Amino acid sequence: MKKSKFIRIDYSVLSSSVGRSATVIVFALIVALALGALFLEEDDMAHVPIAIGVCALDSARSWVALGSLADFAREKGVGDITWRYLDADASPAGCDFYLMTSIQGAPYIADGSLECALIATVRQGVRYARGGVVARSGMDLEALNGGAVIFTSPISAAGYLSPYEALGGAGYGGGSTRFEFVGPYMSEEAVVFGVLFGAYEAGGIGLERLDYLEQLGIVPGGALTVLLEGDPMPEMIIAVETTVEPRKRHGFCERLPLILEKMPRFLEADLAGIGISGFVSPRQEDAALLESISDWINDHPVSPEDPHRYIR
Repeated sequence: MKKSKFIRIDYSVLSSSVGRSATVIVFALIVALALGALFLEEDDMAHVPIAIGVCALDSARSWVALGSLADFAREKGVGDITWRYLDADASPAGCDFYLMTSIQGAPYIADGSLECALIATVRQGVRYARGGVVARSGMDLEALNGGAVIFTSPISAAGYLSPYEALGGAGYGGGSTRFEFVGPYMSEEAVVFGVLFGAYEAGGIGLERLDYLEQLGIVPGGALTVLLEGDPMPEMIIAVETTVEPRKRHGFCERLPLILEKMPRFLEADLAGIGISGFVSPRQEDAALLESISDWINDHPVSPEDPHRYIR
């Protein structure tokens, strides 16, 4: 009769071996997790505080849209955004970034104290706004002789600079034509109603904003006609302090445009209300245009003592 052959296992040795292996594996996992957390912390933007000064818009018009944008950006790991509202003519100070018009930002970009970080698009895929001069349907340029033109704001490229230059090119840059502004901040509604109700013969406005007001039914279709169309220009930008740490700057500027490509409909509608559809990185030609805007501002100062600077 054959004896069965059994393999004898020394469980004490096996237990000791497994224990050592498990210890090594657990230790390796702890080290890997620690290193991963270290690198993740370096790349994680979700809790990085980002202060953005709002120079282009007043809080009454923009706080809902910008609040929704901050919540969405925080949720998507772009940063913990805080909006700080500044006067339209105040010097930018105390923030990391600034939401401002190209007219506001151009002088600071020219002197090197700020850099253009992002350009706000006015429609999907369209980074420049078209400025134009509008009047009541049936009117022509002759009505501007001795008349008045109301502009959106002295800080608006599409609502002032572009239509102003178009008027000058058509021979209405001065003389008997009177120019006024709605106020320090942009208000396209005041422009169209001032023209529709006959208080002004014409108005300077961003034509994308006019399209938007017509789509909402605020302006009846066909009630206004475009007399002149000016050169397209960037309306709003996000400028950055040159002292902002590169990690914060790059993380914010790279991620914000990406998350807005897939923003929810409610945020899209909120941002459309303040004239923003998204953000894009500046190009070399954008920098050249901002430089030319700075030169234009130096040649066309708006005096605070001018009695027709704003509507009273």
